Amino acid sequence: MSRPSADLLIIRNDNGTTSLACPGPGQVSLWRRPGEAVTAGSAFGVIVRDELCFRLVVPEGASGVIRALHASDRWNSCEHGQPLATLGPWSDELASASPEAADAADEGVLVRSPTHGTFYRRPSPEAPPFVEPGQLVRPGQTVGLVEVMKCFSPIAFEPPEGVGTARVVEMLADDGAEVRSGQPLIRLEPGGDGGAAQSETD
Repeated sequence: MSRPSADLLIIRNDNGTTSLACPGPGQVSLWRRPGEAVTAGSAFGVIVRDELCFRLVVPEGASGVIRALHASDRWNSCEHGQPLATLGPWSDELASASPEAADAADEGVLVRSPTHGTFYRRPSPEAPPFVEPGQLVRPGQTVGLVEVMKCFSPIAFEPPEGVGTARVVEMLADDGAEVRSGQPLIRLEPGGDGGAAQSETD
């Protein structure tokens, strides 16, 4: 149920920031929020072109903290090269303001819905859930799916800075539930043995 990816375009600005731009015309929905840190390969949203859905990803050579978004989590009509977000350089000050950093400090690590849609805990009705309470997960591991307009996109565990493997504590959304952008879906606690995570998910 995974979808092909399309790299965002990089625009270097005179003030030292980097803009991420639309790779082609289509309907775009962004998953990110200002204050989040992203690196090459991070999922940023989806674009629908000619009835095909592509996952938008941050390309090689781009990373930083999102200073501004120029489109929303709702569907936006975008043209090729249209700026979608502005990234600033990483700094400790911005990292401390990150919503994910606050999650880890106050209530564990929260996996949030990247967009409005339908949340699924499993890849198909007959398959087991991606994760269960008590299971260890690694950065980048798929923990669920979100469906928007028949476009199914994986939700990966992307921990905040300083957090690696984590253990699932609680599922906060039911399979098939309608969810909103930013809604907590899964609560985890940092820590755990990376080797154990490998054996539990293979």
